[in-house]
Amino acid sequence: MDDDQFIHCRPEDIEELKAAGHWEGNLITDSKNKSCIEILVEHTTVYLILSKMKSKSALNVRLGFEEQMKTLPDFLLASITYDRGSEMTQHKIISPNLSMKNYFADPHSPWQRGSNENSNGLLRHY
Repeated sequence: MDDDQFIHCRPEDIEELKAAGHWEGNLITDSKNKSCIEILVEHTTVYLILSKMKSKSALNVRLGFEEQMKTLPDFLLASITYDRGSEMTQHKIISPNLSMKNYFADPHSPWQRGSNENSNGLLRHY
């Protein structure tokens, strides 16, 4: 991971919610790690995309992520902020494929992706 990919390097307008196109993402699994869903939340509009993954491998997560994001208009593909899970190890492929900047939260700091964590909680509840 490059130094400019840490969450504190994101432009201020992302936190100020000035423009759409900045996403937060995560992968949640069931209690037995048999099924997983990728959750993508647009930071400004709180638009939610759920995608059932074949597995939580980095390849399947990348392919599922790209498939979902390629359905969106280009202006909604500015950046994605993710945790540091192994499922995002192919981030260097995602970035050029979608022309999106990748950022990563600090270790053990889920609150840095608040929109995503709120969505995760609601989905786990149901």
